[in-house]
Amino acid sequence: MLEKIMEEIDDLPVITDMDDGCLLKYADVEDIIRKHMNDDWIPAEERLPKIEGVYDVTVINGKGESVVCTWQFLAGQHLSGRQTYVDGVHYWADNYRGDPINKYLSKSVIAWRERPKPYRPEKGAEKD
Repeated sequence: MLEKIMEEIDDLPVITDMDDGCLLKYADVEDIIRKHMNDDWIPAEERLPKIEGVYDVTVINGKGESVVCTWQFLAGQHLSGRQTYVDGVHYWADNYRGDPINKYLSKSVIAWRERPKPYRPEKGAEKD
């Protein structure tokens, strides 16, 4: 993967400054790296979460569009009995009500990732 990143960076246009030095735009380099890192998304076909919890998921909806949702990954049986197991044990459930996600959408999860940590200001940056 690093080799592909370096190839793309090598293909970026070089900006020459007044001192005849070469510069690359930081934003372009960052975009290339993030594209290859895929922002911590894990393909569902590669693996599913190991523990129950709340996750961001990318789902292909009925219109064929990629949509990001926040769902619970749960084990066991829901009281309604309407859960669709994605690995024989776990199912996706609505993050707010806990209701199982329907069969079509459960099978349409293409990737997942852990929820981001909340923002915390740097130590020492508190207001006076």
